Amino acid sequence: MKRKMASVLLAGTLLLTAVGCGSSASTTTGKDVTNSTKASISSKTTESTESTATNTATSTVSELKASDVFTHADKDTSYDESNSKVIKLNNESITINKEGTYILSGTISNGQVVVDATNTSKIKIVLNGVNINNDTSAAIYVKQADKVFITTAKGSVNTLSNKSEFVNKAGEEIDAVIYSKDDISLNGEGTLNINAVYGNGIVSKDDLVISSGSYNITAQNHGLRGKDAVKIGGGTINVKAGKDAIHAENNDDTSKGYIYVSGGDINLESESDAMDAMSLLQVDGGNITISSGDDGMHSDDKLIVKGGKVDILKSVEGIEGKQVDIKDGVVNIVSS
Repeated sequence: MKRKMASVLLAGTLLLTAVGCGSSASTTTGKDVTNSTKASISSKTTESTESTATNTATSTVSELKASDVFTHADKDTSYDESNSKVIKLNNESITINKEGTYILSGTISNGQVVVDATNTSKIKIVLNGVNINNDTSAAIYVKQADKVFITTAKGSVNTLSNKSEFVNKAGEEIDAVIYSKDDISLNGEGTLNINAVYGNGIVSKDDLVISSGSYNITAQNHGLRGKDAVKIGGGTINVKAGKDAIHAENNDDTSKGYIYVSGGDINLESESDAMDAMSLLQVDGGNITISSGDDGMHSDDKLIVKGGKVDILKSVEGIEGKQVDIKDGVVNIVSS
């Protein structure tokens, strides 16, 4: 996505393997790779001809650490059924308005689960075999809470979907199958399927976190979108998106709108960018496979790879950012 000029572009067919170097292997043009990174280039790399000016502003975006990104609660898949409220869905919408743990099973053919609690409430929703569809709104809508955790029960298969264009009430802007105005964190030992015939898969207006579980997301627009951040620490995540597979953008605070990945098996197919961050895009680990209609990995600011494996099988620009630092890991790029 070309929100503004980016001065680094890697194109062509490129293999980068950073081997345990103490200092970063920093790529500053489409041609240069420092000698601390082994590079095999099988077709000519090209520099961007789209830019007419060079932006030399110093970045204020800081490199992240996993210990600072994820909380214990983000990773906690446990719950005590005896201290939880067990709800069998039966084709009627429900509203959760008190802090606690809620275990859901059953079906809603055209309705939703709404979270509307105090802004200090922490709520855990356990999906244990649900099928929730909403024709014109979100299947799960977090209207207000401090933070909501969505956990898939072990061995369970859960499906959330929509069928038609979104119809919003005054003041609402719901545009996803899971839509949250506050922080939302997903984990578990089950499977969550999301089919967004219209709009986006999962949207958070704050942080969107995935730490474990299996996810299959098909979306007309973005697959995963976080205003402040999208953070992935593990799990198996398959996204097929009509726009960006993973998108983070905050026009109010340029230090936010970032993507951070420290683990997981992630497969992204997108018509636009596979990973698109307004500020930082950082990969510390995981196995990421990308087929994109535009950029494989794009940042309006810094793009850092510190570990893991990234296979960009198809892209226009493979990696694009103001500053690209490949410090470790394996990066394979095929781009046009």
